[in-house]
Amino acid sequence: SEATEARITIELEKFENSGTASPETLKEYEGYLARAHEMVVENRKIVKEMEAAYAKLAPPRPPANASTTTEKGDMT
Repeated sequence: SEATEARITIELEKFENSGTASPETLKEYEGYLARAHEMVVENRKIVKEMEAAYAKLAPPRPPANASTTTEKGDMT
């Protein structure tokens, strides 16, 4: 949805700079951009909530430099 928001922003700027877009068209695109922005904000909020939930439930991760051994003692 961030890509959609960026695309709408570019399209709106093109309409504004063209001088040929009607005020109604500009108003519609501004509303479209506002709704896209709301979706981006909502999606970011959801992602943060999901990451927080995952952090509470996920097993701890071993340090990146930690090695593991097999039952035979071989390094993996």
